[in-house]
Amino acid sequence: MIALSLPACARWLLDLLGSPVDETMAGEPAPGPSLQQTLDTLALRLNSPSPELLALAELDDAGRVHSSPDVSSIQELLRSRGPLPTTLLVDSPRAAALRALPLPNALPSLRILGVDWFADALSSGLRWIPPAQEGQLWADDLEVGWTVERLFSLALESRPIPCGWRFLAALAVGLARRFPLEHSGGFPGRLQSAARWKLAFVRDVSLRHAGESARMAIPEPEILDAFPSEVRWQILAHTLQSASDSDLPSTREYTDSIAPFLLQEVSTLSPSKTRLRGALGRALAAAGSYGDAEVQLRQAIQDWQRMSPVEASYPLCELLRILGIQGKREPLRALHSLVHPFLAQPSVACAFVGLAWGRALVQCGEILDGLATLSSDHLFSHAPSHALASRYRWLAAAQRLSGHSDSTTLDLLLAMGDLDQLHLARLDAVLEAGRLDELDPHAQALLVAAEGANEALLALSRLAPGQEPRWAVRDPAVLALLCSEYRY
Repeated sequence: MIALSLPACARWLLDLLGSPVDETMAGEPAPGPSLQQTLDTLALRLNSPSPELLALAELDDAGRVHSSPDVSSIQELLRSRGPLPTTLLVDSPRAAALRALPLPNALPSLRILGVDWFADALSSGLRWIPPAQEGQLWADDLEVGWTVERLFSLALESRPIPCGWRFLAALAVGLARRFPLEHSGGFPGRLQSAARWKLAFVRDVSLRHAGESARMAIPEPEILDAFPSEVRWQILAHTLQSASDSDLPSTREYTDSIAPFLLQEVSTLSPSKTRLRGALGRALAAAGSYGDAEVQLRQAIQDWQRMSPVEASYPLCELLRILGIQGKREPLRALHSLVHPFLAQPSVACAFVGLAWGRALVQCGEILDGLATLSSDHLFSHAPSHALASRYRWLAAAQRLSGHSDSTTLDLLLAMGDLDQLHLARLDAVLEAGRLDELDPHAQALLVAAEGANEALLALSRLAPGQEPRWAVRDPAVLALLCSEYRY
C-alpha cells in the first residue's frame, strides 16, 4: 500500500493524529519516498486540501529534507511543467540559488521555499498551522484522553519531535478547542480541568521551544499534588525555564517559589530532580545571581556525573558561561577535567561545551587557549546554526586579541545572514578599539536583527530596567554588559 512507503516521521504524525498506518495490509515500503508523495498522501489521509505546490526533494525517516535536483534541472522542469505550481519546495541551498535567478515568465508569483525538515514542510509548505489550531487535523474517532496524555508526555520529555514544536503547539490548541465540545460529557469535571491544564502546558512548552515568549504561571498546589515527584519536578523545571526565557524581572520570584521543592525528598537522586536543579541554576544566572547559580549548577553537574555524565553538558555550559563573565580564571581552569571528555568526540554536546569553554577562556584572558579551542573545526561539526554563529563571534574576538585578522571569520558570520551574533561581533570590535561614536548603528541593528533581537531585549530588561531599549544601548556601560553577558 502507498501509505507504507511513508517515512517514519510521517507515520509518526498520522499515528499522533489518530489516523495510523495499517502496516499489516501492505508489503515492503518503497525506498526513498519523495517529499511530494509524502505531503500528498498526508493531505489525502487527513482530508485536508493540499496547496498547489511542487516539492522537489526526498524525505528520510528522521524528517530531513535532502537530494533536491540541481538548479538547471529545476529551471527546465518549471519551464515545461503544467499545471504550474504556486509554491516550490526544495532544500535551503537550492532555494537560495533559485531566488538569485530570474523566474520563467509564466511564474511571476512562484513562492520558493527552502525546507530542511519535515516540520518546515508542514508549517511553510502545507500551511497547516491554522487548520491545526482549529482542530481540523485530528481524526473524528480520536481517543482524546489517551492523546492528551501522549502530548503531555512529549512536552515533559522535550526531545526533538518530527512535526516541530510550533506545529505541536498548534495541535494542542486545536485539541483543546475540540475537547470541551465533543468529549466533556464523558469526563468528570475534575478530569476535564486536568486535561485542559495539560493541553495549555503542552502549548506553552512547545511555543518556548519554538522561540516564542510563553511565561507559564506556577501551577497551583492542587495541580502539582496530583502528580508523582518525578513529574512534578519536570513541570517545575519547564515553568522556571519559561520565566528565565521570557520575563527576567519575574525570574527571582519564580526561583524563590520553586527552590523549596528541591528540599523535598532531599536524599533522592533522580534525573527529573537534577533537571530542575539545572533549570534553577540557569534561572538564577539569567537573573544575575551568579553566586547562587554556581552552587546549583555545580550540584547538578555532580548529580549527573553519578547518573548519566553526558547530561552534565547542560549545567556545565552555563557554569562555564558565568565563570567567564566574571573573569574567574582559576575556577574555570579547574573544570578542564570535566570539559575534556566532551571535546573528545564530535557531537552536539561537544559543540556547545566547546563554545562555552572557548568563550570563557577568552573572557578570562586565556586568549591563545581560547583561540585554539574555537579554531578547531572538528569540535563544531555538529553545531546548530545559532551555536556556530556564536562560535564565529568569539573566534573573531580571540583573533583580534591575539593580533590576528578576523576578516575571514567575520565573512563567514556575514554569510549566515542578519544575525544577532554579527552585530555583537561588530560591537565587540568597536568597544575594544574605544570608538564609542561608532557604537549606536550596530546597537540599533542588534535590536531589530532578524534572529536574536528578542534575546537582546530580554537581557536589557535586567541590565537597564525601565529604560526604552533604543536609548538604553546608547549607554556604553550598558552595551558592554550586554555584549559580555549575552547568553550565547
